[in-house]
Amino acid sequence: MPATSPAPSPVVEPVPPAPLTQPPLAAPATSTPPSIPVGSAFTGWFASYHPNFGDPVADQICPTADFCSQDFQHGTAYWKPDLGAHGVLATSALGMKYFADGGYSTYGMPDEDLGRFGPVPSLAIPDTTEQGFEKAIIVVPMGASAFTLDRAQPIVQYLQPLGRHYDNAWLSPVTCGLPQGACFVDTYRQGGQTQPYTRWRHYSLGTSAIGALAINGLEWNRWVSLGAENSPLGYPLRTSCSNDIPGGFCKTLYQQAVIYTTPTSAVIVKGAMLQLDGNTPFTGLYGIPLADEQCGLAQGGCRQEFSGATMAWTPALGARAVKGGIGAKWKSMGMESGRLGYPTGPESCFGWIVNNVDKSGCYQWFQGGIIWWSPASGTHVVWGAIMNAYERANWVWFDSNSSSSTQQMIGYPISDESCTGPGGGCYQWFENGIIWWSPATGAQRVINGDKSVYESLNWAWGPLGYPTTEEQQWFAGYAYPYSPWGTRQYFQRGYLTWTPRSGITVTYY
Repeated sequence: MPATSPAPSPVVEPVPPAPLTQPPLAAPATSTPPSIPVGSAFTGWFASYHPNFGDPVADQICPTADFCSQDFQHGTAYWKPDLGAHGVLATSALGMKYFADGGYSTYGMPDEDLGRFGPVPSLAIPDTTEQGFEKAIIVVPMGASAFTLDRAQPIVQYLQPLGRHYDNAWLSPVTCGLPQGACFVDTYRQGGQTQPYTRWRHYSLGTSAIGALAINGLEWNRWVSLGAENSPLGYPLRTSCSNDIPGGFCKTLYQQAVIYTTPTSAVIVKGAMLQLDGNTPFTGLYGIPLADEQCGLAQGGCRQEFSGATMAWTPALGARAVKGGIGAKWKSMGMESGRLGYPTGPESCFGWIVNNVDKSGCYQWFQGGIIWWSPASGTHVVWGAIMNAYERANWVWFDSNSSSSTQQMIGYPISDESCTGPGGGCYQWFENGIIWWSPATGAQRVINGDKSVYESLNWAWGPLGYPTTEEQQWFAGYAYPYSPWGTRQYFQRGYLTWTPRSGITVTYY
């Protein structure tokens, strides 16, 4: 009889790995230990990942003191002291690519274990697995080809440093060849427990990772409408967010501008407005911009509104901010289209105590005049010939420059100019006096007792008419104990004389 062939051995299929879970399942207790021991470098890792990798099929190999590896039924584990122990699951699509491309020699050892992300149906993002290695990150979207991210790319180094996985999940390989030699990569992440997932585009220039924008957000759409990478704004550099306003806002600095984004708006600040506003991390010097700058104004100027000021610019004057009570007064006077025109300098404020009274205040120059403010007097405009007389009187401070002998201060304006005097004359009230103007007499101030007598005679409507000089020193000729000096002020039809003996007398021509 022919020799009987031995019965064929049954074919034993490898046990499929358990579904990948995050975190990995703990290894079940076994009554029979594996015939090959788990290496000392992998005991902790093996306790968590045994269901996926199976038992060892080879002994631990440690060719150097700082590197070990061990093969298991369904993959290989690696260890280094700075990265710990991590495995590559050979039965996964990602592991198949890893080993097909050369494994450790191509990618180095993993710095994390296999992760799963998604799906995100609202963003059409499929279920994705990814794993970081020393030299690259491998990403395998379900139903699409795997791609790798070179860890030598600055943008990859920034978003996922070696040994640490951030909250971004990768959506694309790095794309380069953009204007200025820039590169970009897309990721997605969840903004918070109650916030939807958001796609992000991150940029790098040269050896530096720079900014990122949320794809299809308000800011993204604004930037894209201006040309995106080819826009005059340039690339985003950094973003900072704050809850200083209801709903919060974010401020992104670009190469040539800033975009402030609120839940309902994306406003650009650029050029001279940006330089004046200042490049601070959150709001600039003047708060949140309320709208884009408006150009094509008088004198070829532009204006932009902020929550704390109005910025106005012309090619000749540059940009200045107008704020607070002075800003409100400027607006009420027609802004750049009114008689005041554009601001020619910044607001200047000062502290000043006189006889224990706070005389502090602020002022700002404009093309057509000056606006003064103090807590006591409010905000008022001084311009034209009355402004010249006010300047001659040394503004709000003690007068040491005019012909007046009193050297007193006329103080802050307490009214605006009124041009209802006889013959088209004008006048303006101040804390300690009044300035009158007519075409024939010019602008002269009336202060001290002269003001009271002039008022009793019905000002310029009365018999004296307009003042033609200011109060001047006058030699009265008196001897001690009276001062030999008095004062005299001339008007169109007479004068007022004050002496220490007689007080004020009126003389008519």
